Amino acid sequence: MVMGLAPIFLLAWLRPAGALSFHLAFWPGLSLGVVRAMETFLRVEILPNWLALGSGKFAIDLGVNVWGLAICTLGFALGAVLAPRREAALAAMLR
Repeated sequence: MVMGLAPIFLLAWLRPAGALSFHLAFWPGLSLGVVRAMETFLRVEILPNWLALGSGKFAIDLGVNVWGLAICTLGFALGAVLAPRREAALAAMLR
C-alpha cells in the first residue's frame, strides 16, 4: 500500500493534482498490497505469474512493487490531467 503514497509525495508539485489524483494513486496501491498479503498468509496464488520480475524467491514481490508503482504513478498523473476538465465541467453545470 505504500507504493500508492509514493506518487502523492513525489509528484505533489503538480498543481492540478487534487483529490482525484490521490484516489487514483492510493487505492490501486492499497488493493495490490492487500491481495499480496492475502496470497502470503492464505498460501494461495491470486496474482498472475507474469507479474514476477526475475526468478528468485521474491520475484513476485519485486514485480508487484514495480508494476504497482507504475500503475499508481500513471493513476496520479491521469488524475492531474482530468482534474481541470472535471472542475470546468462542474462549473459549467452550476452556471
